Amino acid sequence: MILMGIILWAYRSMQHPRLYLALDPKNGAPTARWQAIVRYVVLTPIMVFLWLWAMLFILTVAADNRSAQALALSAAVVVGAARVLAHISPEGSHELGKTIPLAVLTIILLGGGILNDDAGTNRWAELLEGIDENVDVLNTYYYLLVLLDFVVTALWFLRERAQWRSELPNSNRRRFTARFAPFFAFWRSVRDFGKASTHKSTKQHEVTHHG
Repeated sequence: MILMGIILWAYRSMQHPRLYLALDPKNGAPTARWQAIVRYVVLTPIMVFLWLWAMLFILTVAADNRSAQALALSAAVVVGAARVLAHISPEGSHELGKTIPLAVLTIILLGGGILNDDAGTNRWAELLEGIDENVDVLNTYYYLLVLLDFVVTALWFLRERAQWRSELPNSNRRRFTARFAPFFAFWRSVRDFGKASTHKSTKQHEVTHHG
């Protein structure tokens, strides 16, 4: 039950951007208020620390023959990939963030993992000791993940601004779309060939922009 709670918290908190945007009342542009920036800068290092250690704990419980260094790298890769996807595809981040921990939980429930006997418990203690001995490596992963989150969030913010500008009436995108409107209309007719005019495909999204 405790492990499931950790899994739920980890992947749900990782699956969306941590910088909350607001619309500028003057022109409707997406912007980050100073309160949101302070919140992001303060909480991101804390959240990355908790994500990394939560994933590492989950992996150590299910590990059999993995070294402490390999487990630390695996945990960092999962967190880093989930955070990048959170700014590109929150649904993809959601699926990645839950798939590996849930697979680990399944292994444990089926009798696998490192805590299935007394020898496994001793092995788990050795793994924890190995992680403590390689804490410098883990700290390096932590700082890289924090830096990665800052960079990805900055790029995501710039992309949100660029998309807003592209929707303005005199934007290059608008002019491009108007110029090639006949081609786009032809392509849509080919794409929708055979579909009823009232057809609408609906998708059931598990996640929203902010979880």
